[in-house]
Amino acid sequence: MKIVITDCNHEPASPHPVFVEMQRLLSAKGVDFKVDNCWSDDYATADLIIGADPLYDSENILDTRILGQRTLNRFTRLEVALAANAPVARFCSPADDEQLSQCTRDWGDLAVLKYDWSMRRNGVFLWPLSQGRRPFPADFKQRSDLFMEFLPGDPLTYKIDAFAGVVLGSWILPTRHMSQADWQVIADTNVYWFDPEPETVQAITAVSKRLLALGLETLPGAVRRELRERYPEGVAQSGGNPPLSRVARSGSI
Repeated sequence: MKIVITDCNHEPASPHPVFVEMQRLLSAKGVDFKVDNCWSDDYATADLIIGADPLYDSENILDTRILGQRTLNRFTRLEVALAANAPVARFCSPADDEQLSQCTRDWGDLAVLKYDWSMRRNGVFLWPLSQGRRPFPADFKQRSDLFMEFLPGDPLTYKIDAFAGVVLGSWILPTRHMSQADWQVIADTNVYWFDPEPETVQAITAVSKRLLALGLETLPGAVRRELRERYPEGVAQSGGNPPLSRVARSGSI
């Protein structure tokens, strides 16, 4: 059996101790185990690919078994959540400032700009819609990046990890209110667990099941072909140093 892990943070000269131990244990069982910091089409013959990062969509990987592949962008994932009747804040992915004005005309004075590659507070910006309005971002990618309605109130971020319709854990990321000058700083790195309300669990499990059906957590080739046809603008075509994927554990939105 051949297993490949792709992780852009992997350093071949000084591999993580976990990978070293995995190599020792799996090799003893006759498993061909490989970790690399970039994708190679030579790995397409592997029995299992664990992708910590997005992979280029290509014919070579259509019939491989991939865990953790980030296949839909942020905008499309929200569309999937909306289709599952989950309570989603209003969002849009306009082509220009005129479309942004049309989409946000009843949102109030602020919106939140979230780039597709955003993670935690990186790539997230408070966006004025009236006073202090800025030019439309030149690097904005329609139907990938998005603007979301700004929801005032509790500034904490509530995280729920789910897989295949099963909630695995619920925890709080102690984020600051976006009205603060240093709102992007996360000083408290402790983990605070919480129990979500039953209706929240129901919504999350519904989205998780729908994401699994679309192949976001384990992705056979036939599903990837279907995704290409159904969401041609939403299939990730990442290159360079792409953001880490959390899809394998949570189907992250």
